[in-house]
This record gives sequence, structure tokens and C-alpha cells, in this order.
Amino acid sequence: MRTILRAGNHLGEIKTYVLLQMLSLMLGEQIYVFCSDDRNARSGIVSIGGVRCISVLSAFIRLKKECGFGQEEAKVLRMCKVPCEQVMREIYEEKLEETRMGGLRYKS
Repeated sequence: MRTILRAGNHLGEIKTYVLLQMLSLMLGEQIYVFCSDDRNARSGIVSIGGVRCISVLSAFIRLKKECGFGQEEAKVLRMCKVPCEQVMREIYEEKLEETRMGGLRYKS
């Protein structure tokens, strides 16, 4: 793996890249990182092998798969808008999948 250094990188970004590389090497497993909505920031993180971005909503897919977090437990989070309720329902109906960039998309 390599650290991605390019013009415009801030010290914090460089530290993040190095930390993620070390975690991936030390643990030898998939690393998930909550990522910014900034597409360039997500691209930089994803370009590090062994790392995937995760968003607040796509975290529910991980919770469901890895912890058995059920839909009833998720309802406690009190969805305020209909679109969120629809997204949650469709996650548990397995209509959505997560992307490497941490977003959600409908399964094809």
C-alpha cells in the first residue's frame, strides 16, 4: 500500500491515510471509515486498498449483517421524514446495497 500524497493534501488527510494503511496491515481485514460527503475526500480514502467508506445510512447494512441489528431496534431511532422510513424499509427488504464510496444504491 502507499500513502497518497498530492498537491493540496492537508496534514490531517495525510495522517488519516497513514493510519488507515496501518490499521489495514495490522488487522488484515476490511476497514470501514465514516466519510465526508465530499466526493474527492471519499475517493482519496477509497483509493487506499482495504478501506471502504460508510455513511450513516449504509451503517445500517453493516449493523444488520454483522450484529443482527433488527428493524424493530432501528425504529427506536424515530425517523422524521418519509424518505428515511422508506430507505430503512428497503434496507431490511434487501433492496439496497452499499457502494465503496459509502453510499447506497438499488441492487440490480
